[in-house]
Amino acid sequence: MRFAIGAGAVLTILIAHNPVIAAGWPKSPSPAPTTTAATWALIDQNLARLESLIKAGKLDDLGSSAYGIANAFKLLPGQPSSLPADKLAEIRRDVNIVGGEVSKLDKAGEHGDARVVQSELTALKATLAGVRRYYPR
Repeated sequence: MRFAIGAGAVLTILIAHNPVIAAGWPKSPSPAPTTTAATWALIDQNLARLESLIKAGKLDDLGSSAYGIANAFKLLPGQPSSLPADKLAEIRRDVNIVGGEVSKLDKAGEHGDARVVQSELTALKATLAGVRRYYPR
């Protein structure tokens, strides 16, 4: 237990005082898209890059694109739209689902597990498609 606390404290200090370490971690898009159309464009861009990396076998490089999808997706519930409250509530719940799928996909990529990467990519695309149907193209 002490080791875990000590390691966490050291990691926090390293990140707080070393922007190079923190720079590689997933971030929200900057500047953040302000419309749902721009957000979906960003999601699509990251998804295309993710699929390209997977196809090329670069499984250990999936994090940036995968978390780019999750970070953009979490913007959707707060952006202006004409969606009814029940649909927005559903999208808010889906933020956690997308985050989980992205995390599993990234971890599988880090471990070189192409089967799990494909499985999580399929699940992620299904979740995105389920939400996208609420937005006009």
